This record gives sequence, structure tokens and C-alpha cells, in this order.
Amino acid sequence: IIVGTPGQVVDALTARLRRSRPGIFLVNGSEGTMSHADTMRSIELFAAHVLPAIRELAADLGLNSPDEVGAPVSLATS
Repeated sequence: IIVGTPGQVVDALTARLRRSRPGIFLVNGSEGTMSHADTMRSIELFAAHVLPAIRELAADLGLNSPDEVGAPVSLATS
């Protein structure tokens, strides 16, 4: 679980993505007993600040989504 300000989350994700270079990156916008308002604010901050930075990092690292390279997410569907 990564928590913090948008800047702290970007820093933590950057370190992990540089090390692991994943093919798929999933996000859970709610954890535990977060209220609906807190969950929505978290998603808004992620979309406005974290996601753009992570997309830029992924492009710099050459990390493409399965859709971009025409690869199936599951071999069962190929």
C-alpha cells in the first residue's frame, strides 16, 4: 500500500516502477474504511497529479500497455 501526498505517491511509484518495470499497473482507489468523500478526493488527486507523472515515466522507460503492443492480457484469451 502506498499512501501520502500526490508528490510522495509519485516518488514511491517511480522507485517501484523503475525497479520492477511491470507490464500491467493496477490501482485500487479505496482501502479499508475510507468514506465515499475521501475515496473520491483520493481518485481526483490521483487522476490530476499522479497519473500524468506515471504516464510520463512509463513513456521514458519504454513501458507500453498490452493494448499498445497488441499483446493479450491473458493467454487464455489469445
